Order: sequence, then C-alpha cells, then structure tokens
Amino acid sequence: MHMHEIGGTYLGWFIWLAVIVGLVALVVWAVRSSTKRRGGAHSEMLDRRYARGEITREQYEQMKNDLCYAGTPLEALDRRYARGEITREQYELMKKDLSDKRRAVSCQP
Repeated sequence: MHMHEIGGTYLGWFIWLAVIVGLVALVVWAVRSSTKRRGGAHSEMLDRRYARGEITREQYEQMKNDLCYAGTPLEALDRRYARGEITREQYELMKKDLSDKRRAVSCQP
C-alpha cells in the first residue's frame, strides 16, 4: 500500500463521518426548533392562569382550543373581538401584548 492511499482512506472516512454528524445535528436542530414553535408564552400564561384558579377548567379548555385551532393568536383575538367576547379596550391591550411577544402556542396536551 502506498502512503497516499492510506491517508486518502482516512480522509474519506472523516468526510463521511462529518456528513453524518452534520445530518444528525440538522435533525436535532429541526426537532428543537419545531418544539420551540409549539411551546410558547401564551400557552404557558394560560397554564399559569388555570393553576392560580383565575379561570375555570371550561374556560381553560376553550381558550386552549381557540389558540390551537384558530391559526395565529392574533387571528384568534380578532375572532373573539368580532364575536363580542371582549371589549375594544381588551382587544387593543391583548393585540399589543401579542404583537410584542410574537410567540407560538403549544397545542400538546
């Protein structure tokens, strides 16, 4: 065997190893990124309100459902205002809060 063949083989293995490690890192990053998008301040805030007893279980379930299936939190807020569930003042305050945070919502149980 020639020396360059041995070195070339090691270099080939190193390149393949780097490609595999890169792919694994990409998958890990994608999973974590997806988890962060689903987990957000709005869901955590809702969980805290329920835990403190500020809202009933029925309200909690309805709000969680609204946030999970209504598209973005701003779209859900628009619908609540349109249905007359909240006042204009509440709408404006919540809209500002949501716009400032721009976080996603966790729809996992």
